Amino acid sequence: MKYISDVCFAEVNGEKLMLDILSPTPNQNDKIPAVIYIHGGGWSSGTYKMFWDTTDITNPNAYRMSLNYKLVINNFVAVSIEYRFSDKAIFPAQIEDCKAAIKWLKAHADDYNIDTNHIGVWGHSAGAHLAALLGTAVGVKELECESNSNKNISEVQATVDLCAPTDCSRINRWFDDENSPAALLIGGKINDNLDKVQSANPISYVNSKSTPFMIIHGEKDDIIPIEQSEILYDSLKANDVEVEFIRVKNANHSFDGVDIQPDWDYIEMKIIDFFNKHLR
Repeated sequence: MKYISDVCFAEVNGEKLMLDILSPTPNQNDKIPAVIYIHGGGWSSGTYKMFWDTTDITNPNAYRMSLNYKLVINNFVAVSIEYRFSDKAIFPAQIEDCKAAIKWLKAHADDYNIDTNHIGVWGHSAGAHLAALLGTAVGVKELECESNSNKNISEVQATVDLCAPTDCSRINRWFDDENSPAALLIGGKINDNLDKVQSANPISYVNSKSTPFMIIHGEKDDIIPIEQSEILYDSLKANDVEVEFIRVKNANHSFDGVDIQPDWDYIEMKIIDFFNKHLR
């Protein structure tokens, strides 16, 4: 197992964007699938190191419960990326950064034994929103980035979405506030900028070429209501996209509710099975 931290995949307006890579074995010749993690935090906080224990990354016991670690055990390359926050740049900067990371990985695939035709993505909350956009907005030029590796397309082949906002115009409640995360993301109040909101909504881009999806959402999520996942599921099904929806009883937005069903170990197993199915 090999851990490579703080690799610069792009530089935008003087700001370097970083990623971390954890690989099963550094000297293998076979190309293997990669799975990219996109962290949450309302597009304004969080870190790409949320699923690493940086105190001792060489010690498996230090991060044994990390899904990224479990993916590596199952012979995936695990990648965790950062993106610009909404206080630095409004949408589509965030999805452009995610696509830049994918293009960089494809351009440097030989260095990390990555199979460029089998790349998955997963995220939670705001990170799931960006993951869902990668899974639905396939080939949308308006959301592409400019990078030195621009010749490499930014498509992924499978998407896992945990509690993603999929249509911010239909969340209402606190999302309507001018200082809500979604308002800060698009640069204005939701109801005053519906065109911008639509351009940022994963639901806007669903079509028959969208990737296979696994959607996971807690039934007691009071941050992003489960209806946001339901409308994405219905749209994917209507377009004949393969999709699985796991409704988690008693789970809140962070999946730390009491008596969660199914439990987190089962959810992780299902995610790994999903990536095995679609990336092998």
